Amino acid sequence: MPDLPANSSSAPAAADPWESDTLLREARAKAQRLIDSLMAQSRDMDRFAATLAPDRVEAGRRAFADAIESTRLTLAGIDRALELSRSD
Repeated sequence: MPDLPANSSSAPAAADPWESDTLLREARAKAQRLIDSLMAQSRDMDRFAATLAPDRVEAGRRAFADAIESTRLTLAGIDRALELSRSD
């Protein structure tokens, strides 16, 4: 392995704030699309509810609700990160 110059570091350079904001905005857009998709799929599940056992329907509804809530928390975290990056 070659020797590194004395002033070099193995740590990555600090990210450009504009690049960080761009990544956060892209992540926010993806999270919002995921929420929208999960909500649409959850509503669509009602079409198939009559063909499934009630316990499976309930389990599916819980799974969608948990996934939507998790994604909303992620979205809130991204929003907070954007707020903090703008205040710097």
